[in-house]
Amino acid sequence: MTSLSWEKIAEIKHALAQERTIICGCIIRLEELKIAETVEKMRRCDQRLKELDCELVEIIEGANNNNS
Repeated sequence: MTSLSWEKIAEIKHALAQERTIICGCIIRLEELKIAETVEKMRRCDQRLKELDCELVEIIEGANNNNS
């Protein structure tokens, strides 16, 4: 596995949070416009970003445990 610096991990987490913010804003607007199909696609994107964030946390925790 490639080693990531804590700074790089923080950058990735920040980028994921930014993407989720954008997607959530889009979902709200699309709901207002009653574009259900696109809303569902955006919700799936948001869910995948949440999953990626959880995976990143697991990687960090695993790295911390290996370094302890």
